[in-house]
Amino acid sequence: MKYLLLDTNIYINLIANRRNDITSTFITNFAALVAVGGIKIILPEIVQYETLKHLEEQVETIGKLLENQIVGIKELYWLTGFQADELDIESYKSEAEKPLKELLEIFIKQKDKYISEVKESINDIFENENTKIIETSEQLINHVSKRKIFKRAPLHKETKDSLADALIAETLINIKSFVNLEDEDIIYFVTENYKDFSLDKVHKDVFHPHIQADLKKNGIIENIKLVNSFNKLIALELQEEIKDAHMELIFNDEPFYEFDFDEEAREMAGLPSLSSFQDNMEEYVSEHDETQLIIDIFGDINKKIIKIEEFYGEYDDLIGRINFETIEKETIEQFQAELDIEKKSCNREEFEDQIMRFMSETEEDYERLPDCLYVGEDIEISNLSHSALILKWNDYELTPVSAGTHTVYLQLINSSELIAESRIEINYGYMCFDEDGNAADGCKSNIEIDFYNVIKALDHVREDYEEFIIKHEHILSLIIKFLLIDNEN
Repeated sequence: MKYLLLDTNIYINLIANRRNDITSTFITNFAALVAVGGIKIILPEIVQYETLKHLEEQVETIGKLLENQIVGIKELYWLTGFQADELDIESYKSEAEKPLKELLEIFIKQKDKYISEVKESINDIFENENTKIIETSEQLINHVSKRKIFKRAPLHKETKDSLADALIAETLINIKSFVNLEDEDIIYFVTENYKDFSLDKVHKDVFHPHIQADLKKNGIIENIKLVNSFNKLIALELQEEIKDAHMELIFNDEPFYEFDFDEEAREMAGLPSLSSFQDNMEEYVSEHDETQLIIDIFGDINKKIIKIEEFYGEYDDLIGRINFETIEKETIEQFQAELDIEKKSCNREEFEDQIMRFMSETEEDYERLPDCLYVGEDIEISNLSHSALILKWNDYELTPVSAGTHTVYLQLINSSELIAESRIEINYGYMCFDEDGNAADGCKSNIEIDFYNVIKALDHVREDYEEFIIKHEHILSLIIKFLLIDNEN
């Protein structure tokens, strides 16, 4: 016999189609499947109570959602200043608002009827002859109290009150006190609450070690299976019962019916879901040591940009104190010799132009670099040659498939010329299982980052800034040494 113990969140998802993944008749079809007798429902009293308590809340929430959508339409606005194709935004808002208002009006009129019919639908399951309600006995309460004292899951977190979850856990652990369980019987505990019942976010179908140990202690670990979604229960565990009830066509109409077995295999193997790879990759890159090296270079360049901006003020102050008309030819030659300038002798006017050019080199507007590096966000880098230097991402949008690979490129481009290229190599991994459910073949997923080439090229940019600063520090010191002293004399 197969037993189903559904958590409160599962029943609520059957009542309120929050994910738009079931048809309006699903709950009645599921009740009909239970009534056939191929499966039995275990219903802890606390689950029954919480489901009925939250039922009216869910109906009220739908009304609030409709009201919020209508308010959202009213808050829409449009652009001004168009000379052609000007849109009448108020007309569009009115057309969008009208059906929602009609829907809200219908909802308000029918709300009590909706609550009554939803209660009736859920009670078709709760009051079915194949449903066994487990009352909250004094023995269960004592078990929960002990669980709380010893901080055993789901009461292992200080910040959350999970007494209801603990009652469900103790019902499972002590199920032999309520059900005549045969060796071949299976109880499927279906919940989306992995934080309280599961090992972790990746292993949602593995019980928390505290619960696992208690099930093992009571000799029922082989009889209890944790399932982390109702869709998975229907698609993978109840196919035989659906077939025996001749309800294949009915359930085949459900949107979730074609279950993603590849994702199931990945989850069983502890591989990340394919849909999570984009976020995982971007987070991994943002926290990687080589990314930090790039950010450190950005920080160093920013400091040098600030120094260059200070140079301009120093030039302005010193040049204002120089009387170029009194500078001797010998002083000009000494100044140029100190700078290793190979130049024919120049007069005072030409020398003044030369000093002003030095000052103008520090007057450029150099953009600060960010203190972070995000995949997909290109960065313009100010450089001393005033060319278009860009740190650019290519092929950064992933299309993950099991057993597939992908390369993301980070490139440093100077006026359309590729200066340096680095890569992120992504292996999505895969897992295959044989007909007995044993791992047959697989490969771990991984992300490898090699930003060496880009780091090296950016370091050259930093070195250019450093040389620029050294050059102007030297020029400013020579101005003080030769030009101001001369003028004072």
